[in-house]
Amino acid sequence: MKKIRGGYFHKLLRIDLSTQTWNAEAISDDFILQYIGGRGFGAKLVWDNLKGHNFKIDPLGEENLLVVAPGPFTGLYLPSSGKCSFISISPATGIYGDSSMGGTFGVEFRQTGYDALAVKGKADEVSFVFIDDGDVSIVPAPELAGKSCLEAEGLIKEKLGDYSVHVAVIGLAGENQVSFACVNADWSRNAGRTGIGAVMGAKKWQTFILLREAPW
Repeated sequence: MKKIRGGYFHKLLRIDLSTQTWNAEAISDDFILQYIGGRGFGAKLVWDNLKGHNFKIDPLGEENLLVVAPGPFTGLYLPSSGKCSFISISPATGIYGDSSMGGTFGVEFRQTGYDALAVKGKADEVSFVFIDDGDVSIVPAPELAGKSCLEAEGLIKEKLGDYSVHVAVIGLAGENQVSFACVNADWSRNAGRTGIGAVMGAKKWQTFILLREAPW
C-alpha cells in the first residue's frame, strides 16, 4: 500500500463527555485511502458506532456519536477548500445525517493537528470543549445556558480574553433540542441540516472552541 504523504495528521480525537475523558487515536493509511476525510470519515465512524448498538440508537441519547471532520484540503491555500463536516444520527430523520460549514472553523480545526473529532456521552452540565496547543479540556460553562449563538460566542471570547479563538455554538434551538437545530460559527456560518445542533444540545455540549496552534 502506498504511504500517504501530506494532507493528514493521522490522528483522531475521541471524547467521552460522560466520563470527562479524551484520547488521541492513530488513523491508518488504509482508513484514509478508503474514506478520504470529512463526511467520509464521519460516515464510517458513525456506522461502526451504530453497528455496535445493534442498529438501534436514540439520536438524542448518550450512545449517539457525533463526528466533526474537515476534508483533506481544508487548511490549504486552495479556493473553496474550507468546509468542515458534522456527522451523526439525525434527530430530524432518525437515520444518518451530515451537514457542512464553510468559513474558517474547519481551517482552524485542522491546525490543531487532528483529522477528526468523535464525541459520545453526555456532560453533567452545559460545557464546552477547548482544544489549545494539543491540550484538550472539557469546561463547565453554565453561564452559556439560555444564550443565543452570537451571545455565546461573544461571551466566550471575552471570558478567554482572546478574539482569535474559533467557536462553534448551538444557541437556544440546540440547547432545547429542536430537531432541525444548526451549529453556528464565525458569527454567521452554519451547519444547517439534519439537526446536529440538537445532538450537541442533548449532550449538554454547548460549544466547541479552538485556539489555533499550527502543528507545522
